[in-house]
Amino acid sequence: MISIDPKISLFRLPENRTLLESLYELTCGTSTCPSFFRDLALVIQNIQRLIIINENNEINRRIIELINVQKNLRYFEWKDDFEDEYNIEYDLYDEMLVALQQRSETIFHLLILYFQFFNCEECHEHKLFDILPKFLKLKTLTLNKYYLESERVLPIYYNNLKYSI
Repeated sequence: MISIDPKISLFRLPENRTLLESLYELTCGTSTCPSFFRDLALVIQNIQRLIIINENNEINRRIIELINVQKNLRYFEWKDDFEDEYNIEYDLYDEMLVALQQRSETIFHLLILYFQFFNCEECHEHKLFDILPKFLKLKTLTLNKYYLESERVLPIYYNNLKYSI
C-alpha cells in the first residue's frame, strides 16, 4: 500500500505518473483536498477496488469525477465515519449513486454503509432503491440496517448474490 501526501504534487514527475496509472486499489477519505482527486481522476482510470471513507457531510464532487472515469471498477465501498451526527443532505449520496449507476456493468461488489439514514419517511424514497436493479452482475451487496427499517422491499434481481445487512 502506498501512502500519498495530498500536499505533494505527485503528478509532475513522469515516473510517479506511470506508477499511479497502474494503481488498481485505492482507499481514501472525503476530507482530502478536492484538487487532489481531480488530479487522480486525470491519471488513474483503472481502479478495480475503491473504498471511500466519508468523513464529513460536504459533497466532494472530485470524488464523483474519480468514480466516473474508472473503466474497470469491480468493488465499491462507501463508509460514513463521522465523529458527530450531521444533518445530511440527499445530494451527498445522490450524486455518488448516479456515478455508480454508470459503472453498474462492471461492479460485482457493492457495500454502502451510511452512518445515519435521514428519517423513516425519506428512507423508502432513497435513490439507492431505484439504481439497485441496474447492477445485474452483483455478487455481493452489503447495506446497513437502515434499509431494513424501510417499508420498501428490496427486490432481488440477482442470481449469485450474497446479500448482507
